[in-house]
Amino acid sequence: MFSRILNAFQSKHVQLKEIKNAAIITINRPEKMNTFTLEMPKQLYELLKDLETSDKKHVVIQGAGERAFCAGIDLRELMKNPNDSEAGFYSSNSMDLISQYKKPYTAILDGITMGGACFYSMTSKYRIATERTVFAMPETEIGFFTNAGASFFLPRLKYNLGYYVALAGARLYGYDIKKFGLASHYIESKRMEDFMKALVKCKDDYEVGRTIANYSSVPVCTDSELDEILPRIDKCFDGDSVEEIYDNLGLDGSEWAMQTIRVLNRMSPMSMKICHRLLNMGSKLSLKECLKLETLLSYNIMTHYSQDFKEGVRALIIEKDLKPKWNPKILHDIKDEDVDKIFASIPVEFELKFESDNGKSKL
Repeated sequence: MFSRILNAFQSKHVQLKEIKNAAIITINRPEKMNTFTLEMPKQLYELLKDLETSDKKHVVIQGAGERAFCAGIDLRELMKNPNDSEAGFYSSNSMDLISQYKKPYTAILDGITMGGACFYSMTSKYRIATERTVFAMPETEIGFFTNAGASFFLPRLKYNLGYYVALAGARLYGYDIKKFGLASHYIESKRMEDFMKALVKCKDDYEVGRTIANYSSVPVCTDSELDEILPRIDKCFDGDSVEEIYDNLGLDGSEWAMQTIRVLNRMSPMSMKICHRLLNMGSKLSLKECLKLETLLSYNIMTHYSQDFKEGVRALIIEKDLKPKWNPKILHDIKDEDVDKIFASIPVEFELKFESDNGKSKL
């Protein structure tokens, strides 16, 4: 069966290789930090579905090159088709599929791992970080919100770390994401070649787990200051609102707190309000409920409230003047009713429906 899949699957940017007992998927846009085109999520979902019932014993996903696992969606391409909902639908269904995958699934998070990369990694059993891993959810900087299941896994991180990541776009490194469970294991990049040679020989979940454990090591903290500032993060980001978080940072008064305020001041005020509410809600929801909620927000923002998103992409990605003109400009100009509108119901035909629930995929 696998040979049929291999022969039928043709994609420049999603590559598939059969090596011994493993099916290896490679996200192949290294010149674009392996960002997704709008076609790639559908290709990945259909491939994952086929591989689940193939004769391969396990599945591995990785990024091409040494810079990135995946840096999310290609924002330039998305802005050309802002109302294209298929990519989000297939990505959400992939995340749901991976969360209950019938065979071992390993994500190699070597390099930049941002935004939409989480669809294909955060619910996998094996999530391998290296010293080159850089994890971030920088959506508030472009006037959007933390998606890709982040509403499920970020609010469940200890010390309010998820709120810090979501609001401030904070970067975490291999040491950090292993410590806080975003990665299941840590393997030094210099061992990766030998590790992959051993991994493809594995015949079942036991052998996959044993091989990963044999090559894993305890990461050494080098580039991260996270351990030192965790108590401050825990206290300052324990706020019932974004405004209260600002107040907490002001009361803290440390150099880190003042720098964090400057960082938050660059972000879209509306995006921060949306993210804060989203994480509060997501902390009480299942993964599927979180993905459906994120779909609702995506529809409302892209259809009715896309000004900040377009402006953020313009300022950060297209013209790169780094001077976005947010609307509203300041946090205190945003009323609760303004945020309520973005969380309002959407037409039923645009609600996310999972194949695992309904027998047939539809958006």
